[in-house]
Order: sequence, then C-alpha cells, then structure tokens
Amino acid sequence: MARGAIAAALVLGAIGGEPSCHLTDSSCSLEQLPRDVSTLIYPGGATRCIFSDSPEYGFQVIPGSSEKLLLFFQGGGACFNDVSSREADSAPCLSHLVLQPLFGIFNREKVSNPFRDYTIVHVNYCSGDLHVGNVLRWYLDRQLQRVEQRGYVNALAGVKWARKNVGQLSSLIVAGSSTGALGAQLWMETILQTFSYQAAALLMDSDMAILPSRTEGPLLKGFGACDTGLFESDAKQKCAAGELTIQAVLEQTMARHKEVTMAAISSLQDRMQVRFYNAVCMAEMLPADLTPYDFERKLMTRLEGYNRYPNFVTYLVPGDRNYFLPLEAFFGEAALPQWLSTLPELAGQQISSFCSGKCGTLSSKSFMLTSHPVNQKGELPKESAPSGEAKLIQVPELSRLPWWSSWCFPGSQISKQLQCKPLLQRG
Repeated sequence: MARGAIAAALVLGAIGGEPSCHLTDSSCSLEQLPRDVSTLIYPGGATRCIFSDSPEYGFQVIPGSSEKLLLFFQGGGACFNDVSSREADSAPCLSHLVLQPLFGIFNREKVSNPFRDYTIVHVNYCSGDLHVGNVLRWYLDRQLQRVEQRGYVNALAGVKWARKNVGQLSSLIVAGSSTGALGAQLWMETILQTFSYQAAALLMDSDMAILPSRTEGPLLKGFGACDTGLFESDAKQKCAAGELTIQAVLEQTMARHKEVTMAAISSLQDRMQVRFYNAVCMAEMLPADLTPYDFERKLMTRLEGYNRYPNFVTYLVPGDRNYFLPLEAFFGEAALPQWLSTLPELAGQQISSFCSGKCGTLSSKSFMLTSHPVNQKGELPKESAPSGEAKLIQVPELSRLPWWSSWCFPGSQISKQLQCKPLLQRG
C-alpha cells in the first residue's frame, strides 16, 4: 500500500513486516492500532538516527489499557566523539532501528508478566546520546555529512504521542534497560510533570551511571542536552558548565516525588557497565583497569547513597548479566516478575528490596506508600534547533583508530595536546 493512499490505515513496515503508521499521513491514534501488536510509528519532522544514511526513525507502540502506560527507553550504547561515530558497523551505539520483540515485559501472553495489559510506548534508540541529544557535531559520518544526534527529539515524539492518546492514568511506569535506564532517569522529572496519574514508578534496569569522575558533565553538555528543556534552573546551569551528573538529576527527582517508587535492577558485576566504564576511561586517557569487583564496590556505594531516599528500592542478583526487562529470560529470574507485580504501589501497599547475596543495609529496605501522588498535567518542553559544535573546515586523514580513541574528545585534556584548534573554526 502506498503511503497516503488511506490516511488512517496501517501499512506494512519495511522492517520485518512490522505494522507501521506515519504521523505525516494519519493521527496514528491508539484506537486505530491493533491491540497487543507492536506497531512502528514514524513521527517524521526533525526525528532521525545518528548517521545521514541511517533509516528513518520510529518508535513502537503496543496498545493495551488506556489507563495504564509504560514508557520504555531502549538501550544501545553511546557515541560521544568523532572516532566512536566514524564507522556505522563498528560504532559502540545503535545507528539504526532495532525492533523490540514481544519478549520479557513486552510479552502479552505470559500471565506472570505484570505489565501485559499496559499500553507500551517503546522509545527506540539509534542516536547514541542517552535519549537526550540535540546537537549537530562538527565531525562527519562515512557519507561526509555532519553527525547529528537528536535523541531528545526522538524521545519527545514518543512521549508527545503518549500524552495525546492517554488521559488520567491509574498506573504510569517509566523504564529503561542499560543505556535506556540512563535515559529514563534523565526524562523522569519531565514525564512526571506531564502526565496525570494515580500511581507511578521508575524502573532502572542495568545502568546506574557508574562512570569515571568528571566525565558525565562533559558528556551531557557535548550531547547538547543542556538546552532541551529537560533541566531546570540550577541543573541547567550546571549542565552548561559541564558539571551536571545523572546522579544529581535522579536524586532531585527522588526528593521531589516521594510518593513515586524508584526501583533499581542490577547484577552485582554487570559486564556491560564495566566495559563502558573502561571505554570512557580510555577516551579520557585514564587507566582502564576497572575490574568486576571494583565495579561491585562502586555500585554498592552508589546504591547505598540512594538508599537514604525512602522511595528507593533495589533488586540485586549475583553475576555479570546486563538487561533483565526486555528479554524472555526475564521469566527465568523467578522472583523478579513477582517483585515487579507490586509496582506501582497504591496507598497502603509496600515493596521491599530484594538481594540474592551480601547487600548489607540494602536488603532490609522497604517502602510503603502512605498517600497518592499529587500531580498536575503540565506542558512538555518544546523542540529546539540543535546546538552546533565548531564548524568543520577540514578533517585530517586518520589511521583506523579504536572507537575509544581520545582524538578531539570534547572536554578532554588530551585534545589540547593534540592541537585540534587548527582544524576548526569556532562559530
């Protein structure tokens, strides 16, 4: 069927026969979409994947109850400098759409899935910027076009669709796995201020922003996140100064929304978090020698810090696994579906942290909701023009460097030593 032939009709998508709908042709309303089936919605406009030759951007919707909404941020690495963004095939971030199959919490048939009747908006990820990017980079992709990271605009399209298609919610879940967990943390405050809900929860699966010190600020600033509207006053100023951390953003959200459960799910020695930590170290010319045991200590320190917030709970298991929620193995983790079935709590309900191993004070934590959240449906941030980095004059011939090379990594000390300025005209 040709696009636009029947404006309100669904067409067969180009990716594996996935049903799809184009917002340029139709409202793609919740009522139009087949229930319990994943439909790929193409929002058009300024949405896009990271490279100029990447396919068109879209997000997935799995219709269910209009009173229950799960906003899920997909994971898929990060591309934060020119070398990590040079080769689409070897880049450490997804550069094209990868559809989420109906596995794990997306499975509509498993009775043990606590979210099987939710309307799910799956915010697909192909921008390499933690879902918060809005920047036109100075460096080029393999098509000799400037790399553009628009993850904020992509996510905003999915959140806008959800806001338009649901009303008062009995249950709001915001979740993400791996890099998507970071996106969920960074978007949570905005989402809570945007939707009307009776109960809400944040699920952070397999990424608690365990990164080398003084690297998060430059990353967020480099992604162009500061001017997106996700951050208010002090946080925005810190972001512009390259000093904002994901930890600070999450702590502010936990403190403001005491009736919203904030739940972290992780293995104690998550192999992907260890690899990403060491990759950032190499990009900053720091020793890349974090071991799984070092990571476990850092993770426990971070979680114990969060544990002082009454509404924070954890689900911890031994091992090095990364990802729990979007995989069919989710049901093999016997206690996890049952643990999640209590979320989000209603007044008088309680959830307790779960730890399979030695977790100290974390394992004895419980949170009981005493009153319903008080929230007012606000406005979403607006789309804005991407912040532009330095204008490219010429690109030197480079040997095939590993993606974590620190060559001209924004904010790194080594970039000054490599004398990048002659390559650029500061605009």
